[in-house]
Amino acid sequence: MESGILDDLTEGYVYPWSEVTKIHQIRNGIYQRNGRLISLLTDFGRINPCYPDEHGDSTDTILYTGNGRRGDQKFDAQNRALLDAIASKISVPLFNKLAPGRWQFLGFWRVTDSRYILKWNEFNSPLRRTVTQAEVGNAALFLLSDLGSAVTGENLHVDAGYHVVGMKAEDAPDISVVQKPDAS
Repeated sequence: MESGILDDLTEGYVYPWSEVTKIHQIRNGIYQRNGRLISLLTDFGRINPCYPDEHGDSTDTILYTGNGRRGDQKFDAQNRALLDAIASKISVPLFNKLAPGRWQFLGFWRVTDSRYILKWNEFNSPLRRTVTQAEVGNAALFLLSDLGSAVTGENLHVDAGYHVVGMKAEDAPDISVVQKPDAS
């Protein structure tokens, strides 16, 4: 990638896909080369609800859901590069899809982890806690055991009841409070 291409980007400008591909050379949301994150695509869940990326605590931070649909993550080269970018705090170009073939350049953003969402789930789930790895494993064991032999075609939610939540709990703090480091 030539640095001149990045220098010519104008924040807020809408580019056609033919221009975006000069930087982001694949259709996947995460573009990496040799283990280094190069650029990101998003739509903040407006066009495709499977990618509910969110703005972070500032206008240059994105809470990115990763390569693939929610719940369908693999520790592949793209997600490895994403994790490395979180650790190194590098900024990469972010393009937001407005419509087919129309991508708005949002500037250079850094990716951050989304541990705050676990705290958010704790405050808002009916059981007022998050689940453990052991609880997820127990649910899988149930489905694989003789006890789950008649269970077919079901989605088993192991989320302390969070999947039934329609809105923020009345006594839960606002998400901006949850994102602050002292609330973790």
